[in-house]
Order: sequence, then C-alpha cells, then structure tokens
Amino acid sequence: MVRIYTKKGDDGTTSLWYGGRVAKHHGRTDAYGSLDEACSQLGLDFARSPLWLVVLAVGSLAFGAMGVAIGGATREVRSASLAAFVVSLPVAALALVPSGAVADGIYDLIRVISAAFPFRPAMDALDAAISGGEILNPVLHLVALALVFSALARLSLKRFA
Repeated sequence: MVRIYTKKGDDGTTSLWYGGRVAKHHGRTDAYGSLDEACSQLGLDFARSPLWLVVLAVGSLAFGAMGVAIGGATREVRSASLAAFVVSLPVAALALVPSGAVADGIYDLIRVISAAFPFRPAMDALDAAISGGEILNPVLHLVALALVFSALARLSLKRFA
C-alpha cells in the first residue's frame, strides 16, 4: 500500500475542488465518488466536459433561433407553438434514421434535409464531444444554422414591428 503524507493529519474532512471542506462521509463526497465510478464505467472523459457545455450552448442557440423563425411565420402564439412542433418532430425523426435502414438515395435525401435543421448536427457535435471525435465541423455547422435561423427570425418578426 502506498502511503501519502500531507503533514496535515486526518481530521475526518476532505477538501473540495472549488474550496471548502466537508466530512469524508458527507453526501457530496459519496455523490462525487458515485458519479466518477459511473463515468469510468461508461467511458466518459470529464476533461472534455467544457466541450459538452459548448455544444449544448451552441445547440440551444440554434434550436431557439429555429423556433423563433418558425414561430415568426405565424400570426399568434398558439399557432407558433403548433407550427414549431409540426415542423420539428418529423425533422427530428429523420435525424434518427440510421444508415442502411433505407435505400441509399433516400438516405442521402434524409441527410440533406437533416443538415438544414439543428437536430442531426447537434447529435453529431455532442457525440464528438463525448467520444473524443473531431468537434470543430459539427459546432461550426450549428453556429451557421443559428445565424441563418436568427436572420430568418429577424425577417419574420419585422412584420410585427
């Protein structure tokens, strides 16, 4: 057994990453350990967690801008919500179609449609952030979609001004 000497003694507490101390049997200490064990079993790398946050933030911007652009094309709030669901759900379902499940030509069409909405690019970016793959292109794709949908939203909302 390797012994580590901190020259501080053991008062039954442990220090936290962002400062402060809690008892070693505190619920937070147990939760941190359980989360660490679960992530190690799943193969998650917490060093990449800042990338997860970037992907979630950029994806949220793209989804929000898309919702405003779709909603701006309607006359009232109830219609806007309904229109967003009517457009979004089939596109989200298309983004989940795996390759080989349909004919190659149909799959290519699905990929083109999916590229125009943030569902598939968000899944690709999050997959890259979690698995350690190349993340720049999917994030840039999401940024481009956020900018395009933001511009469309501004145009559709100008009629209300």
